[in-house]
Amino acid sequence: MRMFMVTVTDSAQDYLSQLIEKQEVEGMSVRMFVSQPGTRFAETCLAYCKPDEIKQEDEKISYEKLTVYLEKESLPYLEEALVDYDKDRMGGQLTIKA
Repeated sequence: MRMFMVTVTDSAQDYLSQLIEKQEVEGMSVRMFVSQPGTRFAETCLAYCKPDEIKQEDEKISYEKLTVYLEKESLPYLEEALVDYDKDRMGGQLTIKA
C-alpha cells in the first residue's frame, strides 16, 4: 500500500478540529476529495465525515488533532496536497492546494 503525502498544517489542524468539536458527533473526522477530477472544473473539497460515512477503500491519515480520509478515486489528484489556515482580521481562511 502506497502512502499518500497530504500535509495539514498545525493551524489547519487546530481550525478543523474546532469545527469538528462543534458538530458534537462522536468519532467525526474529515473527508478530502476532488469533485470533477481531470477537468478544468476540478475542485478539492473537505467535508465532515461521520463514522458511518467512512468507506473501507478510503486512505486514512491520522494527525495529532484529527483524522482525514482521502477518497480512493481522488488519490492521484491529492498527491502532495497542502491544507493550510491563515488567521486574519476577519477570522481566517482555509486554503487547499492540490
